[in-house]
Amino acid sequence: MPNGLLNWNFKDVERFLRKHYFKHVNTEGSHFYYRGCVDGQERLTFVPWHRGKSIPPKTLESIIHKSGIPKNFWKKWGNGNKNIHYEGVRARK
Repeated sequence: MPNGLLNWNFKDVERFLRKHYFKHVNTEGSHFYYRGCVDGQERLTFVPWHRGKSIPPKTLESIIHKSGIPKNFWKKWGNGNKNIHYEGVRARK
């Protein structure tokens, strides 16, 4: 279970991205790519899958940056507030 921005695994990141309308678009090896629309811009980010392992903090920082969703929303989600939703995210048409 995540604690702030620590101890996130693949499933945690995937749930967060899907809640924010990101869709799985491609897989290359152990990297799953997700596309979404944030603040009017098309965004593409990846999530590495390694069975049972947490995502390293610097890798998570890269995922957060590429998603375009502010870090404080990720942090609140990681602290257990699963009802938080960034308003700048829109479902793709």
